[in-house]
Amino acid sequence: MIRKFINNEDAGTVMLSEVMEAVTVDSVIDMLLMSDDGIPTVSILVEDDQENMVNYLMKVTTAEEIVAVNQVLRSFDLGITVEFVNFAQYDLFIDYCMHLIKTKRKATA
Repeated sequence: MIRKFINNEDAGTVMLSEVMEAVTVDSVIDMLLMSDDGIPTVSILVEDDQENMVNYLMKVTTAEEIVAVNQVLRSFDLGITVEFVNFAQYDLFIDYCMHLIKTKRKATA
């Protein structure tokens, strides 16, 4: 289940296909692994075409959920191997991906 918030208002749940379409190297503002009511969750904040702040919250408690997040990370084409080893590694990995996204944006600006 992927929850979507637009300008901090709950917009319900969405499919992975919507996230894959909306989340790009150019649209990502921030990305982090956080706790959402005690559940490990990846938060991906983007700005849409109407300049709304859209936050996608993707749980990472099952293999299927981790695969979905990894699919999004791979779509950034950052030249790295995307994998989940443990939560401590994944937390650092998400931060590293955000760093690479910023670097990639600067290189293409």
